[in-house]
Amino acid sequence: MAKGICDFFEAGVKCPRAKCRYKHSAASTFASGQKRHNDSRADAPSTSRSNGASHLTANKDEFVDVRKKWLYCIPQDKRKSRPLGDKELQNFLALTLNLINSNADNMQRVISKLGGECGLMRVLEIIDRDFAAMNDDELESAVATLLMPCFRILSHEANEYVEVSIAVLASMIDRNRSAIANTSLQTAAKELVALLELENLSRANERHLRTIKTVMQLAIDLLEAHTNASRVDPGAPVATFTFAQDRPGALSALGPRHNNDSENI
Repeated sequence: MAKGICDFFEAGVKCPRAKCRYKHSAASTFASGQKRHNDSRADAPSTSRSNGASHLTANKDEFVDVRKKWLYCIPQDKRKSRPLGDKELQNFLALTLNLINSNADNMQRVISKLGGECGLMRVLEIIDRDFAAMNDDELESAVATLLMPCFRILSHEANEYVEVSIAVLASMIDRNRSAIANTSLQTAAKELVALLELENLSRANERHLRTIKTVMQLAIDLLEAHTNASRVDPGAPVATFTFAQDRPGALSALGPRHNNDSENI
């Protein structure tokens, strides 16, 4: 049985599922019900009708168009996706923050989508960059327009959604562990972890927290190993090993091993 309304249907875009298990009839059901309601009050004063129309207009979801634009930026199939580019990524992040700040329903939907495989592709476009190769102007622009909005999304001030954010961050760095080598991401992850350690987390989110800590520790250990390896003295003595060899037949210190053990092998 269908449960809830399809996200794509609600956003006004074509649903890609062949057999969608969610409802596609919420609008029509509402419309027909409203028509019957209006017909039953056909003799009501015109002022009442005007007030009803104003009430319906006021209750209309003003974020339908925003969600439609935002969902269009999330690929439906990762094999057919294309990079957005910096300008489109900035618009995507602006739409994301707009939806997150709008209401709890939109925030839950956005965070859940970003935690999915296709949503993470957009996050990776932001953080999986060679920041060390950028000049100062490029780095400043990338941090201000891409990294900071991304971190504001992952560390939103609403405490009840912090656990969802940690699941997104854990999945993101677990699928792309090279990204944690980025010092900016390490700093943001440490700040978020520090906040979460003050909360009473569920068992699932304790697992996400362990994932983040493990990957961050791996990044630290690898950096230390690389640093220590570069400090090795090339002139230092190299360890050598000598293996004892037991000779055949009577030449063996212990004598022949069996009656067919001859030194003339």
